[in-house]
Amino acid sequence: MKTSKKILLLVVGVLALALFAACGRAEDPAPIATPEPTAAAETEAPATTPDPVDEVEDELDYTISILTISHSGELISVDHPAIQQLEELSGYNIELDMILNANFAEQMNMRLAAGDLPGIVVITGNTLPIVQAAQGGALWDLTDHIPQWENLAGVNPDVMNNVSIGGRHFGIYRQRPVGRPGMVYRSDWLEYLDLAVPATLEDLFNVLVAFTENDPQPNGGNTYGMAWTGAHMGPFHDLAVMHGAPNRWEVVDGEFVPWFEHEGFIEALEFSRELFALGAINPDFAALPPGDWALQFGAGLSGWHMDVSDEARRSANRLRDNEFMTQEEVDAGEMVWVMGTVANRHGESRIRAHAGHAGYVAISTTGAPTPEDLQHHLAFLNAINSPQGQNIVSWGAEGYNWEMVDGRVRIFTPEEVASGMDVVEGLNQFMMRQNHVLPLYGVNSREDAITEVQLTNIQWAVHDPSLALMSDTWTAQSGTLNQIIDDAVILFVMGTLDMAGFRNEVARWYAEGGQASIDEFTAALAAR
Repeated sequence: MKTSKKILLLVVGVLALALFAACGRAEDPAPIATPEPTAAAETEAPATTPDPVDEVEDELDYTISILTISHSGELISVDHPAIQQLEELSGYNIELDMILNANFAEQMNMRLAAGDLPGIVVITGNTLPIVQAAQGGALWDLTDHIPQWENLAGVNPDVMNNVSIGGRHFGIYRQRPVGRPGMVYRSDWLEYLDLAVPATLEDLFNVLVAFTENDPQPNGGNTYGMAWTGAHMGPFHDLAVMHGAPNRWEVVDGEFVPWFEHEGFIEALEFSRELFALGAINPDFAALPPGDWALQFGAGLSGWHMDVSDEARRSANRLRDNEFMTQEEVDAGEMVWVMGTVANRHGESRIRAHAGHAGYVAISTTGAPTPEDLQHHLAFLNAINSPQGQNIVSWGAEGYNWEMVDGRVRIFTPEEVASGMDVVEGLNQFMMRQNHVLPLYGVNSREDAITEVQLTNIQWAVHDPSLALMSDTWTAQSGTLNQIIDDAVILFVMGTLDMAGFRNEVARWYAEGGQASIDEFTAALAAR
């Protein structure tokens, strides 16, 4: 180990900074038992490489600062062994700067404008400020560098294309399964009410109403079918695709047509409006903070959650923490289950495909101003993309949070983890590729179901055709344009807007940049 390291953990709350108490220093971390990768400093680059890889020194006292995301506000401790293991693996000191997800875009824009970015930056999407910053030189263009690093080369070209700007790559995508969407549900509620797993949208409607009206919670208490939040309308967009609508856009006779013009979208509007009227969607959804959305299921309030399939794992853990389940029931895969989709009235099974990423990890020119700084940061990213690095950022510190059993990862129970060492939230947010993440040991049937859903979903995935194309108007105004439609959906579902009013908002969408976006996407497609 080099000199003692420090980690700056900054969480920006919704209204104020969250307070943060540092834990005491842990004992020296356990040795890493996973296979040793080729050290970044020893990677031999081809003679034509622009990267002086062989000049990256092994033992420099050099600090890598990382701006990343916290979804919960529960912060990894200052001296967590996972950080120490990443430092030992990479040869660099590490500083973490963490911002709550709900505030990340706003804070990122402020810091871009102020030129206040560390070396490693998590980018959640190519918004206009990000595109302008990248094109203006605030981010390093990594297009010609990535192929020269052993653990960075070999990225999926289609996914890289989806995060590119003008055909250039300013980072490495944060990998996500294309078939990741899923519906998590209380299987014990279905059993308690003697209901079958829904196979169609009509079945799903009836189950959601039953979860609301028929007292399915064995522990008692008021319930509703599923929770929404007005700040994240993903469940509605999932329903729209299930009904037959496109994933944002479809191409008809070479022209881009927006999602809300499809009859499946209108069917999803009516479906959701009726569910809300029956109380099957939480009545406060328009104002529910996004951070409270998934918590409704874990608190025993809702029995259905439309989001991502691996939310089944977190939902089960929350039910355990709220004493609706025991650890034994969690381990056995009981009470919480997951499925991909249901058939619509046409007999079609459809899911809203993920783009294969959740943004990307970039290197800023303010935090890494010189070519030598760039090499250090690339060496660091190369190290954490190694087999060891991917498993540390996925699971925490080996020997503290997990151990290897028969080539798999056995996650320690809460009782086995030392006080303050259980929280590793945020580490996986600057994780990129997942091609070396080890499988879990003793995987229960629920975990098997998550994997099966993600694989099965691929055949039903409906992709967004705009992802590989550029529209200046859409880049600049997509946030506002999407909000126009989402706000109209919210008001329609709540019954305060009729179809004529909804169409008025659609007309505003076209006038305020929607039509220009259509024209630009259509032209970009024709030019390919």
